[in-house]
Amino acid sequence: MSQNKARNMPYLLAVICIYFSYFLHGMSVITLAQNMTSLAQKFSTDSAGIAYLISGIGLGRLVSILFFGVLSDKFGRRAIILLGAVLYMLFFFGIPASPNLMIAFILAVCVGVANSALDTGGYPALMECFPKASGSAVILVKAMVSFGQMIYPLSSAPC
Repeated sequence: MSQNKARNMPYLLAVICIYFSYFLHGMSVITLAQNMTSLAQKFSTDSAGIAYLISGIGLGRLVSILFFGVLSDKFGRRAIILLGAVLYMLFFFGIPASPNLMIAFILAVCVGVANSALDTGGYPALMECFPKASGSAVILVKAMVSFGQMIYPLSSAPC
């Protein structure tokens, strides 16, 4: 019986990792906005400076989304998703240690790039894992992002 279950879900670990990555993405998106005051003090700037910092996420996503589709097809979804995970870790560990606004902006761009990597690798991988329920698999992505955005403010200390 257990072999039958294993055959029915050969990519369970991959699916869990992809959804966990989207959970982390939800946390990363809200990290900067949640900590605007402390980041503004740390970098000696105002809310406009932090808005500039937050815009780095969009810039990173915009610049990289076009390339990651091709790279995902060429090098495989796993490699692109892992690159995204490494960039997320760089962001989460780097933002509190950033000495200035420019380094923090570069890290924000990195998290935008990470999101592009996750989207171009994760969405197709989920649709391949759940060919009969690909719509539901993709909707769960949005749920995981929202869950990450909900949990982060409850579980974190300021940067």
